[in-house]
Amino acid sequence: MEPFIPSAALDPEREADRALLGLLAVMATSDDAVDPRELAWLAALLPGRTGDDLVGWARDLAKGGMPSPTELARLIVAPEERLRTIRFAARMAWKDGAVADEETQLLDGLADAFDLPAGSVARVLREMRPVPPYDAIRLAQILADCRWDAAQFAQGQLVSPDLAAVMPPASEVVVRVGLENVEVMALCTTGLVARFQEAPAFVAWDEIVAATRGFGLGSAVTLHTESGATFSLVDARLSGLLALIDRMRSEGGPRRSSGVQVTRLG
Repeated sequence: MEPFIPSAALDPEREADRALLGLLAVMATSDDAVDPRELAWLAALLPGRTGDDLVGWARDLAKGGMPSPTELARLIVAPEERLRTIRFAARMAWKDGAVADEETQLLDGLADAFDLPAGSVARVLREMRPVPPYDAIRLAQILADCRWDAAQFAQGQLVSPDLAAVMPPASEVVVRVGLENVEVMALCTTGLVARFQEAPAFVAWDEIVAATRGFGLGSAVTLHTESGATFSLVDARLSGLLALIDRMRSEGGPRRSSGVQVTRLG
């Protein structure tokens, strides 16, 4: 099976997405240099622009200035989109390996305009900092803390051919996740593999920029990735993934070495 490759979800014709792209372009050029890693991400988010054309676009946009935080708050209204925006901005700030003072100031202004709680910028910068693969024991402990009671958990290798087909060979399965004794997901050291609404796919932990709760019948959990793509899980019993990702990104907190109920999955 060929891996599912989603298209970018950021649409320059959509006002909120256009504002987000402009913000990222300004951040990429705010320190007077465009790092290749920043440029590569912009290229992934904005198909059709590459090389000098992309650099010129970003610098032209930065010269003209971007909307003020107040104007961005007017353009980006939904709480989930505001969270996504500040997470994308924080990820861009980290792309060159260090967060400049002016980038932190920009994020502070944005958080104020978005009416985010005090300490939001520090938390988001911590969460968006590049992280290595998770140790299997640590990931199992974090899962135990989540009290994700709606799903079933089992050890061992994947048994579903569609999930195994998109699993990277270097990633270790920590625990398989099931519903009604049917395997639907696996949590791994480097990411998760799941039967998403779009298609079976593997998503690396470090690629996830935001994880949001869906509303209505179409989605219970939506993962927003660096490429601008989204991956959706429909069953509400899988919404425990939100708590897991939140705990993975948080510092401290209690840790237990056991507590995950293991069930046989067919």
